[in-house]
Amino acid sequence: MGAALLTAALGHIEATHWARPFLHARVSALGFYQRQGFVAQGPEFMDAGIPHRLMRRGAG
Repeated sequence: MGAALLTAALGHIEATHWARPFLHARVSALGFYQRQGFVAQGPEFMDAGIPHRLMRRGAG
């Protein structure tokens, strides 16, 4: 379900010609986003007491 929702959101981003997609991912979910073409960037940071990383699609 998560992959289908992300694919739909990315399709909308591409259709509206937004800049390269990025997100703040929970560290525990990095693998999911990496499989969807996202690359982790920068240091780990805390958000709501949960470790996160910046991820950009197609980065690298």
